[in-house]
Amino acid sequence: MAILHHGILGGFSGKVGNIVGYRYKNQYCIRQMPRKSIKPAGNKQLSQREKFKLSMALISPLRDQLKQLPEKGKRRISAFNCCLSKVLRKVIGGTYPEYSFNYAALQLSSGSLSAGYCHSVYAAENDLIFNWCPDTPDFYLDRKLVMLAYNPLRKKWVCETLELRSGDCMGILSLPCSFIGEQVETYMYFIKTNGKTVSDSIHLGTVNLSDASFSEALINLN
Repeated sequence: MAILHHGILGGFSGKVGNIVGYRYKNQYCIRQMPRKSIKPAGNKQLSQREKFKLSMALISPLRDQLKQLPEKGKRRISAFNCCLSKVLRKVIGGTYPEYSFNYAALQLSSGSLSAGYCHSVYAAENDLIFNWCPDTPDFYLDRKLVMLAYNPLRKKWVCETLELRSGDCMGILSLPCSFIGEQVETYMYFIKTNGKTVSDSIHLGTVNLSDASFSEALINLN
């Protein structure tokens, strides 16, 4: 059953026969119900389905985080969909059914905001210490730092947002104690307080949390 929202000439939501009405970006749209194929899926179709499944599993936990980023282009594509597209094209490699992940190619955000330079990260027990250097006089004006770590073994993300103050050049991301002895992929990006401008995200490398002392892990200098 469909529901008319503005009379018989207005938009509707629901199902009428094989037509489905729905609302997208404040506009009412219709589409035809897809037909179920009786043909068995080929390897190419199975491959695409599996890659999409893996991509969604990777970034779905960040959906709320990515919703805070500005939309892209004239079509105003959400940051989540932009990220999903890049994961499908650049992050997941290999052939069906064996796939690999290129975590260095994962780009969570993209934008014109400067990200500074000399980015690095190291482990201190179950904390990650993020460092950077500012590159503009107004670098700290209305800006936040987003720090992220992904544990491929547990398929779990940890993220933290830090309100920057003048002179800050370090942020701390606390990880669960259960991560000790494992590896995490690390990322960071900056975003304006109003959420309208964001920097490109930076992959800082793979950090090994096996050493509980203040030992440096992989450092990536830009």
